[in-house]
Amino acid sequence: MSVSLVSTTEAAFLLNISTGRLRFLLNSGRVIGARKVKRLWQIPLNHRGMPEITPGRRGPEPTWNKNQRTANTFIHLMSPGVKTPWILSGCDGCGRYCHATHCLRYFLVRSSN
Repeated sequence: MSVSLVSTTEAAFLLNISTGRLRFLLNSGRVIGARKVKRLWQIPLNHRGMPEITPGRRGPEPTWNKNQRTANTFIHLMSPGVKTPWILSGCDGCGRYCHATHCLRYFLVRSSN
């Protein structure tokens, strides 16, 4: 059985946290099985396809994703004549407006510039 490894960008996307927060967790040794090869982190995925994070000792419970996303994320591009921001992104009705989007793997990149 081979273990799949991902980069910090992909792991942060899966956990729904920023790459900076993930790098902090990596440097503090809270990502199980992660190792640094030269300048890049290699993060293993568990049986659910997610990186494993050990809980902290203090503070509130973390809010990152524990399971893989089941719904597809849809990005709707609005026409330039509309006064609201151009891009509406979200899954299962939880829409968020933004002016630009960053895409990972399967999505198209589109910005308002």
